[in-house]
Amino acid sequence: REIPGILPHTYFWSHSGTMSRSSVGISKENKVEANMVVKLAKYLVDCGCPKSSIAILTPYKGQMKLLQKLLVNAKLYAFSSRGSRHSCVLSTVDRFQGDEADIVLISLVIDEKSST
Repeated sequence: REIPGILPHTYFWSHSGTMSRSSVGISKENKVEANMVVKLAKYLVDCGCPKSSIAILTPYKGQMKLLQKLLVNAKLYAFSSRGSRHSCVLSTVDRFQGDEADIVLISLVIDEKSST
């Protein structure tokens, strides 16, 4: 499927958001990146991609919780609806291992100042 403005198969983009400590334990989050991911997911749905074909992954639980909140507000995610056609899939990278999705958005959280 062709998405206007996005070349098929692989698409990368950068931002100036900064990584910070989340309210979830010692986990990390990047609010700018989370907002960008949600806006991209919304764009994909508006272009006709089914919500259930979109998986949003991140290695950090803090970022996952932030994304969950933003996706619920954008009406792209519903709690306890894994596999539902009315919701994007949201998961940590580790938990998603072995699953599949037509479109995978990955929020890595790190910023240009990160040493990891």
